[in-house]
Amino acid sequence: MSEHETSPCLLTIATHNRRAGVAVLVESFLKHHPSARIFVCLVDRLNSSEKSIRIPGTVFYADELALPGGHRFLFKYQAFELCCALKPYAMAHAIERYTLPHLLYLDSDTLVTMPFWDDLQKEWANHAILLTPHLVRLPVDVSTEFQRSLLQHGMYNGGFVAVRQDSDTRRFLNCWAKLLESQCTFDPMNNLYVDQRWLDLLAASTNTVGILRDPGLNVGYWNLHERRLEQGLNGAWIANNQPLKFFHFSGFDRDRLTSKTSCSDANVLKIGYDYGRLLDDSGEQRWSGLPYGWDSYCDGSSIPLAHRDLILIDNADLKHVADPFALPTMINDWATVQNLVGTTSPARIGQRYSEREKAADILQRLHRHPLLGLVWKLWYRFVNPSLRPDLPRHDRS
Repeated sequence: MSEHETSPCLLTIATHNRRAGVAVLVESFLKHHPSARIFVCLVDRLNSSEKSIRIPGTVFYADELALPGGHRFLFKYQAFELCCALKPYAMAHAIERYTLPHLLYLDSDTLVTMPFWDDLQKEWANHAILLTPHLVRLPVDVSTEFQRSLLQHGMYNGGFVAVRQDSDTRRFLNCWAKLLESQCTFDPMNNLYVDQRWLDLLAASTNTVGILRDPGLNVGYWNLHERRLEQGLNGAWIANNQPLKFFHFSGFDRDRLTSKTSCSDANVLKIGYDYGRLLDDSGEQRWSGLPYGWDSYCDGSSIPLAHRDLILIDNADLKHVADPFALPTMINDWATVQNLVGTTSPARIGQRYSEREKAADILQRLHRHPLLGLVWKLWYRFVNPSLRPDLPRHDRS
């Protein structure tokens, strides 16, 4: 077996303004796996005036992948959604183009603290695909609200996916890719949380998926209640008396670990402080200020989410548009976009709720108007009850 066939192989996906996180992940992985091969899928491309950052590995771009719809795929999702939707496509690309027998995917906001590739090799003897659950023990000591939130976000964390190259993995990635082609939105109210919810379905549908319950794998804010983090005298991190393999800094916040909840554990805040310093050393201040490359039309104007929705739902009037980023230059199609925005409901339920909240003040004023309000009330009472405004009770007169 050649050195390449036994070397650890790591893939991550990120936008250019997350390059500091990529650098920290790659450097920390190489520190503990010096012979590793690194693959980075960059979602967007740099402006020609920007100098690139060197990554010790193979870099490829999202627009080089065999994506269904090409630029339509890149257009319809927001940055976070697109990073998640690209996972099976980028993994399949790396495995097939570079003939990789095994591949580990990690999110770019991850810090590797201990070697663990050998552990994966042992698990691959029995399973083609390896996943880590959000929790490794029954959630008996957490609130019902927290448990409900976990259900909305999925049982497995999509920040770690490890695969063995074989027919089972190809089927898994193909099925996952098909699901994410149009169903990778951030829409918990519609039971969709990007790629993660689909892992629930896939993992339950095949015996080729292995679930890793090592408390040192994929520690993050969501499982700190069950993972006791400590730092040994030699500086090595420990989780539940087991070596900490990697920490996932989802929603990283320098002051409180994550923007998604509060944290007061001194040890956890310490590893967050250390991670923040590594980001600083990797030039986060410079990179984080860069705009997202797919955030604008070809003329430089910003792309509203409502415009992305039209491509996401595959609106019949725009199906012929091969490159939505060029829409402002297509006079007739641009006029169609403007007209559709006013008559098409947002694709995400959460977005619909948000827009109704924004419109609530206008609706309340109209409902209280002495003439318009009276006509409206009479109309929905005697003619069309569906026009009754969905407003808070105390705002109705």
